[in-house]
Amino acid sequence: MKCVRVLLFVSLITVSIEAAEWNYHNVSEWGGICEDGTQQSPINLIADDTVVEKIFKAFQFTNYDIPYPAKVKNNGHTVTITLNSTAMPTISEGGLIGNYVLDHLHFHWQSEHTVDGKRYPLEMHLVHYSSQYNSTTQAAAYPNGLAVLGVLFEVCMIISIIQSFLKIGQRHQ
Repeated sequence: MKCVRVLLFVSLITVSIEAAEWNYHNVSEWGGICEDGTQQSPINLIADDTVVEKIFKAFQFTNYDIPYPAKVKNNGHTVTITLNSTAMPTISEGGLIGNYVLDHLHFHWQSEHTVDGKRYPLEMHLVHYSSQYNSTTQAAAYPNGLAVLGVLFEVCMIISIIQSFLKIGQRHQ
């Protein structure tokens, strides 16, 4: 049985939405653009409808292998990690036009997106803005201004990551 299953998807965000208190159990109560729109979360990916076309070059990750000082904030809904650096990580290629700068990453305990209707226990979003702009706030006003990489995690993967950290900690005692 294959334990690790990480699904990566990209969402080009063209609409900025302010959200009030909400949850995944009452999606019908979201209303407005979340109910009627076509370019926002949540997305249910249908595996049988997925077509792999190799028309795009692979994503290029720049400066993702460098340790950064970071600020971690838990607002009760999500944990957000913002890096403190002047040379931020960027992504390009993979169908993106130009370079996108990492603004922050955040987590959802219970995935926002689904695959064949299945929610995953953890989802991570890496939120990037086009290098044509100075911030996510500015970029959100433009089509293709933001690019979000989403990563879905299985529970067995989370346990494996925790076990790896414990092994590293034991080696350094």
